[in-house]
Amino acid sequence: LAITAIQLAYTTLFGVYTAFVFARTGRLAAAVACHAYCNHMGLPDVDVFFAADDDRLLDDDDDDDGGAENVDTPRSEGRRRQHRRRRVVGLAFAHGLGVALFAACLFPWTAPALYGGSPFWPPSAPVDDDDDESR
Repeated sequence: LAITAIQLAYTTLFGVYTAFVFARTGRLAAAVACHAYCNHMGLPDVDVFFAADDDRLLDDDDDDDGGAENVDTPRSEGRRRQHRRRRVVGLAFAHGLGVALFAACLFPWTAPALYGGSPFWPPSAPVDDDDDESR
């Protein structure tokens, strides 16, 4: 049930996003390109943020034991935890930065004026610099 709820929320948000892109640009190709990119990339793998003993964040050459047999000592386990923590923090920072940049660039990159206007998005009213009092 939880997986279904996540899929429903994700597809609803994505549908709103692609409809927004289509309405702002007036181009079906823009929405199709967003959909194709999303299908190619898939959902982000966020479970690495929550799994305490996830070895996917470790490279094969992260152990600097000089090629000795892979033996987990308390010291090497502490290094592994510290390395994993640094990678999780780095991934979380990159994810947050990506979300912030996406939000900052959404309106400028979908401005109807860039695409020759949109029949679905009203044009912005021109800014009148003249004050009525100055006349």
